Amino acid sequence: MHQPRDRASRPRPPRPKERPVAFRTAYTPLYRDADESGRVGTLGLLAMLQESVLGHAAALGLDHDDLVRTRGIGWMFARYRLAVARKAAVRVPVTLTTWIYAAPGARFLNNEVLVEQDGALVAAGRVESCFYDVRARAVAAPETVGLAPSALERGLGTAPVGPWRDLPADPAPLDRVRTHTVGFTDLDSFRHMTNLRYPGLVVDAFPSAVYDRLEVRDMEVHFLRQCFEGDRLDVLRADGVDASRLPALADAGLPPSVGPAPRPEPPSSSSVLVCRDGQVVAAALVAMGAPAGSASGYNPLVSQ
Repeated sequence: MHQPRDRASRPRPPRPKERPVAFRTAYTPLYRDADESGRVGTLGLLAMLQESVLGHAAALGLDHDDLVRTRGIGWMFARYRLAVARKAAVRVPVTLTTWIYAAPGARFLNNEVLVEQDGALVAAGRVESCFYDVRARAVAAPETVGLAPSALERGLGTAPVGPWRDLPADPAPLDRVRTHTVGFTDLDSFRHMTNLRYPGLVVDAFPSAVYDRLEVRDMEVHFLRQCFEGDRLDVLRADGVDASRLPALADAGLPPSVGPAPRPEPPSSSSVLVCRDGQVVAAALVAMGAPAGSASGYNPLVSQ
């Protein structure tokens, strides 16, 4: 006679692995996203990175505007890094994929972002952000706003953009190339100059003659201080920076990159600083390269 086995002794089905936490969205670039070439370049791609991060936040129930209104806490961006394989075409949809990488207990979060068009990787980026308590004027821990540990993904790897670097921040050896006075249209909801205005100043640090033969292929921007309406900003630039000698900031425990590994640093880059009254408010490192598809083009997303 068949004797039923004790329930505790029955073999249990294997627990399914947790699925990677990635957020995907589609976007069709418009002509307003294009630069002088008629294609989507540095600023348009950076805007896509930021919108992808904010869209992911909203999907997690942590919409920036809602947090500011209900908690007095909002997302604040600290650093961007963008590696560009080629400029994107307008009127052709792109797929944006992002996930949050962060060590448990970290107050600063990295959003890894991939930008694909026609099945090919156009660009990849990393956006570092934190939760900022407006009243306390301090960084808030993610758990205080309800960011669940399950939203942090450590199995997907990182975007193929290389580690954060410790950028030069001494204005003394740089030449001033332009000035900018912060106006009303530069401001965000915090009444600070919005983050995407700084990369615009960095791009404008180079004249059209440079862009006639080269494109921005790799850009990293660190935001150090906030700027306000009426501030007069000086933009300084120095070329010939050996980026391979810059110390990398710690990204402890980062897994391997997804997709192709980044190439080594280009032979030289340009350092760009945005200063107010002699004090650095933003620092950037820019690598230029020949247009995508040319024999001498520097592609930071393609391994050698």
